Amino acid sequence: MKIFLTLGLCCFFVKSIAQQTHIVALASNQPPALIANAGDDASFGSSVQLGGAPAAVGGTSPYTYAWSPVTDLSDATEANPTINELMVERTYTLTVTDANDCTATDEVYVSIALLSVSDDLDIRVFPTVASKSITVESASQISSVRIIDLNGKERLREIGTGKAHRLSVLSLAEGMYLLQVQTQNGVTNFKIVIR
Repeated sequence: MKIFLTLGLCCFFVKSIAQQTHIVALASNQPPALIANAGDDASFGSSVQLGGAPAAVGGTSPYTYAWSPVTDLSDATEANPTINELMVERTYTLTVTDANDCTATDEVYVSIALLSVSDDLDIRVFPTVASKSITVESASQISSVRIIDLNGKERLREIGTGKAHRLSVLSLAEGMYLLQVQTQNGVTNFKIVIR
């Protein structure tokens, strides 16, 4: 017996006892291929929603969703989770499983929107290349200032006491960092370099 599968049609070539060849064709109800859609690459500002619209097509519904890593996600089992705080740029992988246990994966890269001056929150940071101290000025009250290394580890945190804040960077190793400024209007990220 020979079996061929083409475009949803399954053909069996069967030889009978009399050595005659018979062709038996059966239509297949195979669903279309399962496709995961993690969405377009994005830059993180204050919030990012992952996943396409829709996050899965094809296969057989219902679908289950698994995002990895789960770091910074609102819910790693949702089709379209939200990132509300991102410490380091990363690639997220979406794995979709359908009712027949077929799986499909897709990836999305989320970068951090690095700013030197924010028009929205009216914040200035200077100098952005420093060896001793950095000054932050804002039109609104500064709640906190954090410095985070490129691995996502917080290296310095200070509580703000007004609309201007100076922080010493003498304890930091040379390199690139993320400076996060929290005000009543939200969080703004800045790229800084310590020399």
